Amino acid sequence: MRPQPGLLEPDEQVGGIVVVTVYARADLSVCSRILQAVTARRFAVERLVADLSSFDHNQVRGLDRVRERVMCVSLVVSVNGDHDVERLGKLLHRMIDVYRVEQTYRV
Repeated sequence: MRPQPGLLEPDEQVGGIVVVTVYARADLSVCSRILQAVTARRFAVERLVADLSSFDHNQVRGLDRVRERVMCVSLVVSVNGDHDVERLGKLLHRMIDVYRVEQTYRV
């Protein structure tokens, strides 16, 4: 898989960039744990955006039964291949207070 021109520097040793959306309990400590877990596993986090506003999470499939507030965390992560994407997904799915993980974009 080749990244699009301009997204990565020629000397970077990554296979691509993946955007992962994490739906979790709306709390900054949960956001901090997500960032800490991803960086501790040696993933290169390019950007993290946490939306703590009250959006209607009932529109998201699988979250209609959640009664408390939900935040949406978008992670942009550099990966070396498909095995890194799988590892990242498994890591995030195992975390407490994470309700759903979606891969929304991949370059």
